[in-house]
Amino acid sequence: MKKIALALIVVIFCLNSNAQFNSDKDPFLTKTLTGESFQKINTKTSHGSITVSVVSTGEPRVEVFIRANNGNERLLSKAEIQERLDLNYTLSVTVTNGELVAIARQKNNIIVGKKALGISFVIYVQGNNYSSSLSTSHGNVLVSGLTGNQEIETSHGNLELEKISGQLTGRTSHGNISINSSSTEIDLQTSHGNIDAKNCEGTIKLITSKGDVRLSGLKGKVRVGTDHGNLTIRFNITR
Repeated sequence: MKKIALALIVVIFCLNSNAQFNSDKDPFLTKTLTGESFQKINTKTSHGSITVSVVSTGEPRVEVFIRANNGNERLLSKAEIQERLDLNYTLSVTVTNGELVAIARQKNNIIVGKKALGISFVIYVQGNNYSSSLSTSHGNVLVSGLTGNQEIETSHGNLELEKISGQLTGRTSHGNISINSSSTEIDLQTSHGNIDAKNCEGTIKLITSKGDVRLSGLKGKVRVGTDHGNLTIRFNITR
């Protein structure tokens, strides 16, 4: 009876441990940036999203979300994620020489589907004067509130950009682009997706090969192109 009771306690403990962590909602890892000094953000992942935004309250930090890359698979426990990380990935979040580096890389070019992970980064910074280099192959990139030079790239994902001031370059091959309330130099391109631009000013280049382009409230020198799509322009008329 004692052995059975002990076994039940172990099972209940394991179930409770798994219940406390939800890989869809809870960060696997959180690194605080309080006291760290950096001017550039360098983030790369292969199957995950990247989000960078400015916080007015709360501490600056990096949250790493990790889940099974197979949509049909159940939620993973922290122990299962750690095991797959150790076997197939290199994960690093550091601040070195004035640069925040958050990198997730596969150790092997090919990973069996059931062992693959989706690794996403959510970065909260204080202040807005940061340049960035953000790259993922299968995921969305969301950036808001930054001032500086931004280089953003994904191959299968959307770009969602807001309140960016500086030189902005964004590329996606299979995804939509939306930009709002941004200025200075904007160069955004997608090959299979729509582009929505609102309330932007400066030198603006918006190109898609197969998608619609919708413009509203733009000021400055604007170049727009689409090979297979519609162009819609809304003018702000004052009386």
